[in-house]
Amino acid sequence: MDRKKFLRNGLFGLGAIIALPTAISSCSKDNDNESSDDTGNNSGGDCSVSPTETKGPFPILTPAQYVRASIIGDRTGVALLMTLTIEDKSNGCTPLTNVFVDVWQCDKDGLYSQYSTQTSASYLRGRQTMDVLT
Repeated sequence: MDRKKFLRNGLFGLGAIIALPTAISSCSKDNDNESSDDTGNNSGGDCSVSPTETKGPFPILTPAQYVRASIIGDRTGVALLMTLTIEDKSNGCTPLTNVFVDVWQCDKDGLYSQYSTQTSASYLRGRQTMDVLT
């Protein structure tokens, strides 16, 4: 191995070792941004408005079996728990019920079901009806 290549690889390795603790700490389970309001109710009467649709991949409207509790399918990865409250801004931000929320996520390779080579798959995609929080 020549000296230049050895030094370059050594500096790269040293940089990775220095950056590693920062990367690990940013992935910790502690989240200072978590809300302490577990009820989901917004007592302040001020809720934000989100767009009704994000830029693709867009949700698939059929089939009905997309209403399901688990969207994992045959994929593996890190679990994600989502807690959402859909509020009616025109009615004092009261929680809405009986509305659908579509959820879709790419897999570890960046692939979405129903697109590209995955047109017959339905992993990491689902729909839930919002219920009243009690």
